Amino acid sequence: MDTFFPEKERFSLAMNLNNIIASPGFQSWLQGQPLDIPGFLSTPQGKTRHSIFYIAHLSDAERMFFVTMLLNQVITWMRTQPGTTSLRALVYMDEIFGFFPPVANPPSKQPMLTLLKQARAFGVGVVLTTQNPVDLDYKGLTNAGTWFIGRLQTERDKLRVLDGLESASSEAGQALDKSELSKIISDLGKRVFLLHNVHEGAPVTFQTRWAMSYLRGPLTRTQVRQLMGGQPPDKEVKPLPQTKAAAEGPLTVSPSISPDIQQIYLPMRKDVRTAVQDLDIKRLSDVQSQLIYIPSVVGMGFVHFTDTRRKVDEREAFALLLQAGNGVPRWEEAEPIDISPDDILHDPEPDTQFHQLPESMNQQRELKKLQEDLATHIYRNRSITLLYSSVLKEYSHPDESEREFRMRLTQAAREKRDEEVDKLTKKYEKRLRTLGNKLRRAEAKLDKKKAKASSRKQEIAVSVGESVLGMFMGRRSTRTASKAMTKYRQSRTAGMEVKEAEENVEVFQKEMQELEQELKEETALIAAEWDETLQEFEEVPIKPRKSDVQVDMVALAWAPYWSLIYKDRIGEHTTVVPAY
Repeated sequence: MDTFFPEKERFSLAMNLNNIIASPGFQSWLQGQPLDIPGFLSTPQGKTRHSIFYIAHLSDAERMFFVTMLLNQVITWMRTQPGTTSLRALVYMDEIFGFFPPVANPPSKQPMLTLLKQARAFGVGVVLTTQNPVDLDYKGLTNAGTWFIGRLQTERDKLRVLDGLESASSEAGQALDKSELSKIISDLGKRVFLLHNVHEGAPVTFQTRWAMSYLRGPLTRTQVRQLMGGQPPDKEVKPLPQTKAAAEGPLTVSPSISPDIQQIYLPMRKDVRTAVQDLDIKRLSDVQSQLIYIPSVVGMGFVHFTDTRRKVDEREAFALLLQAGNGVPRWEEAEPIDISPDDILHDPEPDTQFHQLPESMNQQRELKKLQEDLATHIYRNRSITLLYSSVLKEYSHPDESEREFRMRLTQAAREKRDEEVDKLTKKYEKRLRTLGNKLRRAEAKLDKKKAKASSRKQEIAVSVGESVLGMFMGRRSTRTASKAMTKYRQSRTAGMEVKEAEENVEVFQKEMQELEQELKEETALIAAEWDETLQEFEEVPIKPRKSDVQVDMVALAWAPYWSLIYKDRIGEHTTVVPAY
């Protein structure tokens, strides 16, 4: 250890970590919503969620810290997902300047590069934007297959972008005409963008619509709070422990127990301060406390759920705590507790008192009967519920939440939808291609007819000119007039042919538009049908066989409680609060 990591360096690391953890600025990072990627992608009901992380108000170091932490969480979640060709999630970052530089290696660069290289295999898309095209690592950006390029201010910006495009194209095994692209980029106007996709044969330019955006700029924390005032974040509310009236009966010291009875002690997990806070009562005074043990029965074991058809093979531990009263104890009244055999104690806490033990709980036959009743109770009442989609023929996993199941179904539905859309598109491609060829031939014929009509008009003008000139010069020729009339009829015929050709082009254009609209509507219908399937679930209970219930322990358990005496505005009260 000292050779690999000397003591002096270990001490320095410990001091630095302590400075971070103990600093007031770090405390804010220990509060708020957990970085739960599935929770950011969908609601608990499985509805797709759009999560925005606003970091403009943070310092540079805090921005780098958060972006790095978030990207690493995305990668960790991503690697737990199966591969897919459909889009599962989209990571969008507005302005990556400083987070992906060409030379330096900040903490955010490696996870961002990992996403660019690997995310597509898991169905995760990455969209990165910047207004500083020079200070980027274009070697890393060669993993991006689609580029949107707008107006560039300087020649240096254009050269850097062209170098990046050339690298991306070479990675995809395509040639790039830099001179042509340079000319296109230089001629881009406002709201006009160049789309370069390595999977397409040539770049495309397109114009965006006007968007209603006030471009307010960075917001202050107060403004962010005002904008999100109507949408408070989800909070994980922990239920308060139940309190009950002070137990009746005298308190004794270590009651006598039959040697045949197995007795254990539950661990004390709450101090008196926490117990007082759990009361959730304001303005308490004169609080007196005493740790007491109240007799109970604890039952522990395992239950095995199996279902070959639904691929269920789950072993689940259970631990129930049953209060020992004067009546006949019933496991239906027991409460589940979070405890394992390794947590139980065999000696009580110091300075404690014991509640009186009912005589019925000091008999071995009573505990043996409770053990038999526990096995029957678990067999009849314990089950796991799976969600089932009859359309996709998918069951949820036993350890899978409804949200996770819905996300998995959403991805499966997308893949099925994409397959149907691909089949539909291929079906329409042939018809669209045929119509496109007819339209191009009709447009070519129209161009010829227009050229012919224009030529006929020029011939008429020449003939009329000759006739007029002959009249002024005293020459009258029936032949010249007849020739002019012939040219007029030919011109009129050519004009009618142009009109007919135009009508043919309009017919083909209309058919093309109708076919494209029909394809769009059928695609939307397919998407809607698959969306509806995500709303239909069945609940399938999986119950154990009687032989699959294993009871390992039924014992007398002393459960620790805090006996509290306190005063408030009404008067003096006595109660007990669980300390286990």
